[in-house]
Amino acid sequence: MEALQQQWDNTSSAMEAMAADDKRIKKHVTRLQNQTEELQRVSQQAISSEVALQQLRNDVQQLNAGQQQLATRLEVSCNASSSLRHNVEDTEQQLATLSNTLAVQHADLARLAESVGACLAAARDDAAAAAAAAAAAAPSSYLSTLLAPAGAA
Repeated sequence: MEALQQQWDNTSSAMEAMAADDKRIKKHVTRLQNQTEELQRVSQQAISSEVALQQLRNDVQQLNAGQQQLATRLEVSCNASSSLRHNVEDTEQQLATLSNTLAVQHADLARLAESVGACLAAARDDAAAAAAAAAAAAPSSYLSTLLAPAGAA
């Protein structure tokens, strides 16, 4: 009987040890399950982070393309502005040259008008003097009356 008791005690001890092992194994399995769930969450976060990173890369590429387009447009605008500024400067020079030419032509025209007026006055004075001289010189002969101009007689 004692052997049976001994076996019973050994079996009880073994069962208690197995129960303790079972608890440890269950704790270990629970810990592994928790770690697996955490690993799955981290994996999902990594996938989400990778998707977000790819979207960010695409956004950066789009921003770079937009920036390049803006830089190109800015360069074109600057070139057009520079060209317009040169055209305005050329036009201003042409306008100044035209203004100077017109001033010179106006002065020349004024001098010409004065000269023509002086010539007309001199011609009028000469005509008056010639008429007075013709009137003062009375024809002395019938021949000189015939040869005199038509208005002088």
